[in-house]
Amino acid sequence: MSFYVKTSCCVLLMIYSLTTRIEAVNHPPAEPDHGLPVDDLRDLLLASMQNTISLTELATQQASKISAITTSLNEAKAEIEQLKSQLSAAQREIEQLQGKQVELVDTASSLKNESRAGTEELKSKMAGLEEKQEELADAAASFKNESTSQVEGLKSVVKETIAAVKTNFTSDIDDLTTKLEEISWPEGSYCILAKGDCPEGFTKYTGYANHIWTYRNNGGGTQAVTFGESYIGCNNGCSYGSNGWNVNLEIVSCCK
Repeated sequence: MSFYVKTSCCVLLMIYSLTTRIEAVNHPPAEPDHGLPVDDLRDLLLASMQNTISLTELATQQASKISAITTSLNEAKAEIEQLKSQLSAAQREIEQLQGKQVELVDTASSLKNESRAGTEELKSKMAGLEEKQEELADAAASFKNESTSQVEGLKSVVKETIAAVKTNFTSDIDDLTTKLEEISWPEGSYCILAKGDCPEGFTKYTGYANHIWTYRNNGGGTQAVTFGESYIGCNNGCSYGSNGWNVNLEIVSCCK
């Protein structure tokens, strides 16, 4: 707008100067005047007026451009504020996920500690069984003459018991190891917004609703946005016109 004011002032000064010169021509002094002829002054005045019109049109165009740029800057500012809000929401979700991750780490640590405690208990039981095995072996030696076959049977039972305990212990350790390796996403049924392939164990779902009629979209009634593969938009860029107030919604998610 300052450019437009400066241009207008220049135009007024030019018109005032030309008017002064015309008056001087219409009222010549007593002495001979060596100024420009009237026709030349007229041509000069017409040329100046044409330049003034051109400058006025240029100033109007510049003012329109400045207004359009100001509008674009305001819209960009609004979009930036909305992105800041979305970023804050995403930050809160990340903090929640980090909290859940800490809980999962604590759970995994607890499972490891329980596994160690179970291992020590099983080792203690195995040591006791081995001692009993030795005791039974001694008892079998003392009763060898009476029942050799029974003693051998007892030995076999003891060995099988020890083998079964070892097998169960190994299986429990393998199960705990597998569970620890599989811990990634929290357990339960929930959905996350999709972008690309879904994580292992998730299934992709797509839902949409097009041509949703709304009362008004211009003036901020609907804000078009894309998040991942999901989006909210409307026909004709959310502007007034044919189908301009029809909103389209599509949500793509990964669920388990």
